[in-house]
Amino acid sequence: MNATAQSSIPSGLPGVVNLWNRFKGGLTFRLQVGLCVVTSVLIIGFGYYDYSSAQKDWNYQLTELVDRVSLRIATASAGPLWSINMQQVVETIKSEMSDENLLAVEVRELREDKGGVFVTMTRQHDGTVSLTQKFESRSPISRMRMISYEGHDIGTATVHVTNAGMKRQMQTIFRQILIRIIVVNVISLAIIWLIMSRSRRIEEENNELRRHLQNIFNSMPSSLLAMDSHAIVTQMNRQAELMLGNTLDDSKGEPVADVLTIFPQAVPLIEEAAKTGQALQHRLEKTDDKGVLTHYEIHVFPLENALGCVVRLDDVSMRVRIEEMMIQNEKMNSVGMLAAGMAHEINNPLAIIAQACQNIERRLSDSLPKNKEVAELLGVDLLQLNRYLTDRQIYTFLENIKNAAARASNIVQDMLAYSRKSESRFAPCDVSELVDHAIRLSEGHYDLKKKYDFKHIEIERRYDTSVPPVACDKTKIEQVLINIIENAAMALMQSASVRPPRITISTKGAEGVVRIEIRDNGPGMDETIRKRIFEPFFTTKPVGVGTGLGLSVAYFIVKEQHKGNIEVESTIDVGTRFLIELPIDPRKVGSP
Repeated sequence: MNATAQSSIPSGLPGVVNLWNRFKGGLTFRLQVGLCVVTSVLIIGFGYYDYSSAQKDWNYQLTELVDRVSLRIATASAGPLWSINMQQVVETIKSEMSDENLLAVEVRELREDKGGVFVTMTRQHDGTVSLTQKFESRSPISRMRMISYEGHDIGTATVHVTNAGMKRQMQTIFRQILIRIIVVNVISLAIIWLIMSRSRRIEEENNELRRHLQNIFNSMPSSLLAMDSHAIVTQMNRQAELMLGNTLDDSKGEPVADVLTIFPQAVPLIEEAAKTGQALQHRLEKTDDKGVLTHYEIHVFPLENALGCVVRLDDVSMRVRIEEMMIQNEKMNSVGMLAAGMAHEINNPLAIIAQACQNIERRLSDSLPKNKEVAELLGVDLLQLNRYLTDRQIYTFLENIKNAAARASNIVQDMLAYSRKSESRFAPCDVSELVDHAIRLSEGHYDLKKKYDFKHIEIERRYDTSVPPVACDKTKIEQVLINIIENAAMALMQSASVRPPRITISTKGAEGVVRIEIRDNGPGMDETIRKRIFEPFFTTKPVGVGTGLGLSVAYFIVKEQHKGNIEVESTIDVGTRFLIELPIDPRKVGSP
């Protein structure tokens, strides 16, 4: 169809076409067509019955009319026709042709001595009646009667009737049948349309509700499975598909034992819950191909009236780790309190040792008068004694004892400072002193289980003396530095490289920030590990060695609490570089 033809379509026709296309096809269309055919056949059947009855009645009426009129005309025309009074015959015929069903009347005189006079009166197309010379019969019904006068047959009277009225009546009946067909079919289609529209609206609402429920089902973070009373899977959400590795189409209609193949121990729980009608909860464990242990929690909820049950599976590995970390944190708090008490107790003997060393040196000095006096009294030569002590490195031993006591005292002081509860107050701190303090704390660590000792690692410091003080929480930044330094030390001790292990720590000022760089020459890490290095509970250390929280906590402290930045770069067999940026004034970038 071209554009011109399309433009000539009435405005209402596209709506009809759309309605036709909407109902065309499928069960709805067949139902409508079938109903229309049935109603049309019934209406036509009843119409045909009416038509047959009307036709019979009409034929009977016309026959009766012909008989009646022909009898009256033959009776009324007998006298005038005997006297050849044709005018009176004409008047008699006119009076009888008032009925519109009469088509023509012929009166013919049969006596030979009268010359065969006849009168023909015909109804014209406009309904008028007039005399004609002859009549061409086109009437389906006619009747001829003999006209008798005093026992003599003197003529004939022929009456012709028309079936035009019957045709009109038949046309009326046909129109009524057509109108009935149209009206009944329109009403039927309207009823069907209303019913189907209501059904379609209900179906759309049900589909919308089903989609809404499915969306809710799929948006749940837990893995959900629904099954009937025979433990046949009927529904599962997207999370369950990801966990089980099967789609709903593959799992629907399958026994739950064939679907939960990765959790065979869950099937008896489901059967027990379905049997008892009581909800059950249980912890499950699963080890993957890489040996990683994952903890799951299963909840089985029986449906009412024993119609089945719903199974919920949750990965609770993080919750288990957090629970373990909370227990470990409580232990560490206890250890911290114990360490603080021990540090106080250790300080006293350390002070006595340091003081004793000083007193020994003082009592051996030849410059003090009291020492000379006692030596002369006992006959001891102090010069020879000091030479002996020097040759035998006794003074060296005393100096080592003093240094060791001083170092132990510093370690105790650092432990006390680190174990104190932080009040999360920001104060200006010298970055170099902050890093040195973190190094001293780390150097005091020796872990046989983790197999590292700072005595075998070279610490190289590269400080920028022009770096201004940084407003920060000293204890938390120390925690960040210690975590990174200890991780570097462990990596260096586990490396098979022949290079001397080295950790280089440098500080440098930039625009509004201070940069702390911690670099090691260890084994490095690949890109996959580097991308996940700050994830909570992610660790490459063996089970029982690391928790995977150190660097994630460091990331939180730097990024969230100090509004800074921390990033890592690493190259296999070259080393790893951590870069920490702390704003000099955090208030300019937001409150901590």
